[in-house]
Amino acid sequence: DKMASGKLVKLPKDYPYAVDHISLPFNNAYNAWIRPTSVAFTQSGQLLITTYLGDVWMATGVDSALKNITWQRIATGLFEPMGMKVIRDRIYVTSRNGITILNDLNNDGETDYYENFHSDHDVSAFFHAFNFGLETDSKGNLYYVKPGQYTNNRDPGNVIRVSADGKQWESIATGFRVNNGITVTPDDRIFVSDNQGNWTPGNKINFIKK
Repeated sequence: DKMASGKLVKLPKDYPYAVDHISLPFNNAYNAWIRPTSVAFTQSGQLLITTYLGDVWMATGVDSALKNITWQRIATGLFEPMGMKVIRDRIYVTSRNGITILNDLNNDGETDYYENFHSDHDVSAFFHAFNFGLETDSKGNLYYVKPGQYTNNRDPGNVIRVSADGKQWESIATGFRVNNGITVTPDDRIFVSDNQGNWTPGNKINFIKK
């Protein structure tokens, strides 16, 4: 049992935020390996996760009790998704090859049409060249980040901005090692984390300015 008390980190009673334990669908009909990589919520309260091997799962029953959690795999076959965002009730997923919109055309809870919203034209063959995160600004532009260390990208370690309609994109910052996190504040400030590896005692958070 992966949720056994002996396998969970013990938290002090005065911990600064609450921790909820939600069981993951480790035992599933697809024998799918559950290694979550990103989290999102629908407007109606369903929990969404992506997994390293390319699935998207949806959980219902996420309430104050957390007693009746039901999981359903709603998409599969994505290329190592590491970011997700629900925009106007549509699920956008960042994978190594771009951004995909998941469309359930017959309302059966499963994706029928994987819509290519943005193709990433700089996909590295290196195993660690993930595309991390997915955020939006007040104009609807989308953002994700691409690591640089050991990759063979033409523009390594950068921040990608994609227009709200998906028709235009640009690299707005570069030079990161493993920029594995991004957030955009309500006033459109962009912050990016960077993992500096085991030779540097501290990582950093970067404020991206033009």
